[in-house]
Amino acid sequence: MSTNEQKMPPRARTRRAGEPPRAGSLTLTPLQRRILGAVVRARSLTRADIARELRLSRSNLSPVILDLIDDGLLVSVGQDTSRGGRRGDLLGVAGPEAGVVAGLEIDVNRIRVHVTGLGLDVATARHELVDTARDPLRTLELAATLIAESLDPTYGPLVGVGLSLPAAIDSERGVPTVAPAMPLWVDFPVADRLAERLSTRVFLDSDLNALALAEMTVAHHPPLGSTYLVVKAHEGIGCGIVINNTVFRGSQGSAGEMGHICVDPDDPTICACGHRGCLEAVVSPANLAARARELAQTELSPIIGPLIAEGSLTMDAIGHAVLEGDPVAASLMRELGMRIGFVLAGAISLFNPSSIVVSTARMLGSQVLMGAIRHGVYERAFAGATRRLQIVESGLGDDAVAIGAATLARDGFLGIAGRVASSRGIAAATAAD
Repeated sequence: MSTNEQKMPPRARTRRAGEPPRAGSLTLTPLQRRILGAVVRARSLTRADIARELRLSRSNLSPVILDLIDDGLLVSVGQDTSRGGRRGDLLGVAGPEAGVVAGLEIDVNRIRVHVTGLGLDVATARHELVDTARDPLRTLELAATLIAESLDPTYGPLVGVGLSLPAAIDSERGVPTVAPAMPLWVDFPVADRLAERLSTRVFLDSDLNALALAEMTVAHHPPLGSTYLVVKAHEGIGCGIVINNTVFRGSQGSAGEMGHICVDPDDPTICACGHRGCLEAVVSPANLAARARELAQTELSPIIGPLIAEGSLTMDAIGHAVLEGDPVAASLMRELGMRIGFVLAGAISLFNPSSIVVSTARMLGSQVLMGAIRHGVYERAFAGATRRLQIVESGLGDDAVAIGAATLARDGFLGIAGRVASSRGIAAATAAD
């Protein structure tokens, strides 16, 4: 490598006031990445803590930490609690002025963008309802435009984009391989196209894994433990899997497709994946409407009944009706929860997780759903695997996937996660991973 190739480009501090952010222009050494990675994992650390975490001497770390402070990447956030000696300064990662990542969620009916600093505090959020399934290229152009419009001139460089899709991902090629809800996206060079458009690095993963990453960034009380499941129970059903604090993606990126487990082989509904009897198909809007019609013949349904006649039954409508005391809505929600619980029972017996986090996007009536899920789990799962199991509802709401995508970009840029997700773009060949 020539001297010119080895020379580091200017860092964020050389950017003139008001100058637009330069995508991907923040270059760090491997040791700088390790230091920042340790700090973001802990949220704040003293210099002594960093030395212990990295098992390096403070004298070796001191000049590197000073460089990170001078470059505006590390900032003082207070003082540590005294342990009998001098109180140390706590260091945390700087805000978006030092550098940003973008979390991009593309689902069948929406695009959601969260731009955050390396500490994952949301600086800008955008949301647009759009049919994404028909035209991958047009959708990516719109997504890139939303990201570009979200980059305030006061932000530092855009150092990476995390992109989540409702699909299994080929981590070598950076493409979706199985996408029942978005078949035109299969084998489309999603990560490459977006990386070219934004001139930065793109990390690609499934929405289920993004959900798991999001929950890993949130403080839970009590803690989730090191092995847990994050269940998507809205607009489709799936499961992110965390084993020993690492997202488990499976050998071909298809782990967690809980919605395509067969729960009723006699059900005639054909799932988007092509099979019959899948959990996601059995609880589809069409099947829920059919079941609602059956229940409405024997129970008074002041809210659900008219919706069935109009053909406008949705999960949000069912949730609203649950809160209004509609008995048919409550029955539908309980049946949905029980079916999810039965499938989860098998996963619990296999993985023996310490926790289950259910992401309902703060769906109305979710208390009824959660109660039924717990009932289904404890009725069917191996008793030894549920002895200390906690089942909780996520507090992240419908921003969870975008937050997880931002986490993916941040962790990928800092090399925290290693080679666990598809990475494409101008810096994909660096040694950071």
